Amino acid sequence: MIEKRILPARGLPLDAAMREIGAFAERASAIAARNPYAWFQEAKSAATLTTVAPSNRMVAFRTRKYLNAIMT
Repeated sequence: MIEKRILPARGLPLDAAMREIGAFAERASAIAARNPYAWFQEAKSAATLTTVAPSNRMVAFRTRKYLNAIMT
């Protein structure tokens, strides 16, 4: 949920903020994909991570399912 504070403070419009979040999350996803202890070991693209879809529903404004931590 870091984007809730940092990105608005930087004055980024929503589309630019989502591109930045997607780029960061894509890099994190690639790292997790190589980690045998990661919850998900599948790298996802920035577009997949930030695009609302049936498998990636909107959780809250600006937050998609794939951009949230998973807790058991």
